[in-house]
Amino acid sequence: MPALLRINYGDLIAKVKINIYESDGFAIEYILINIVRKERRLRVGKLYIRVDDRLIHGQTVVAWCPTLGIQEIIAVDDESVKNPMLKSIMTMGVPSKYKTNIVSTQEAKELLRKDSDRNKLLIVKQPSKLKELEESVLCCEQIILGNLAKRADTIYKVSGATGIFYLSESDVALLDSIAAKNIKITFQQLPSTTETSWSSFRQSIK
Repeated sequence: MPALLRINYGDLIAKVKINIYESDGFAIEYILINIVRKERRLRVGKLYIRVDDRLIHGQTVVAWCPTLGIQEIIAVDDESVKNPMLKSIMTMGVPSKYKTNIVSTQEAKELLRKDSDRNKLLIVKQPSKLKELEESVLCCEQIILGNLAKRADTIYKVSGATGIFYLSESDVALLDSIAAKNIKITFQQLPSTTETSWSSFRQSIK
């Protein structure tokens, strides 16, 4: 499976695509996509991911965006993007200093592939969406699990200072696979509340 990595080396940032395949033995193919100097006018913005079934709301704008130094919000939901009224409601309280996008999964992939110096907050409703956006997930600084209502298949609940977050077996398996790639995953409702690491949660359900 191909992977997209961002590698820091001195004053350079390299984007590298890695393909792993087997043909008369095991081989790894490295494809250099581009190299960017860490200069202000060419710097690569940071990407943070939040899982929150409310998408854009007051806590996003008032708390998370200033704390993370966000300049662009990308909310991904294939249903919301079809509803102009819902999109208007979600964006009406967002200050103009934040570039705001409510987009489909495919549109999100295209936006995130573009070189940009903006720090971005990518928001998805469900953990399962992270699999569809795997290329970007591998390059993110952190995944923050915020709020997720109970569903028919959920069996785990994290509550308290971290908000209320329900997870299914498939959610846990997916997040385990992401954490195994050294991506930081935490539960946290607000920057001012307690942060619970993914490893701490996993230990609590063994």
